[in-house]
Amino acid sequence: MTTPELPLQSSDDDDGDALAALADVRAGRLVDSDQVARRFGGWPLAMLDSRAAPGAAAFSAARDGVTPVTWTESAVAECERIRAILAGMNDEAGQRFAAVLLATLIRLIVDGHSGPSGIATIPVFPTLSLRLLAGDGRLIVLDLHPTAAIT
Repeated sequence: MTTPELPLQSSDDDDGDALAALADVRAGRLVDSDQVARRFGGWPLAMLDSRAAPGAAAFSAARDGVTPVTWTESAVAECERIRAILAGMNDEAGQRFAAVLLATLIRLIVDGHSGPSGIATIPVFPTLSLRLLAGDGRLIVLDLHPTAAIT
């Protein structure tokens, strides 16, 4: 599997996070979806999100005909940092954050990305989106991207 052609810069010229994420991709610093799921509490945790795809409870590592999704190390680290902050305020909030991320990940794996190749944004929360690199029949989660000011 080849790495999709990468843009020389992100669409946001002043966005250092996107550039760091693209550097992770170029360097091969990627984490597969199963490792991400284990770090966030396992695939069944996605069932805590009411938007979870039907059958998410039975979702397993043995999958055929689905979209490979990997994450940059920096994207996983940012999600873990936010989860820890939320859990520090309220453990249920940290768990809910992880559940929504895993449910979104399941939808990406099962449904793929219908847009064009390149950088895409997938809403996760009203103020946060996952920024993806789509191409070559796979998706790479680049970072967690703020879509609005958090007040």
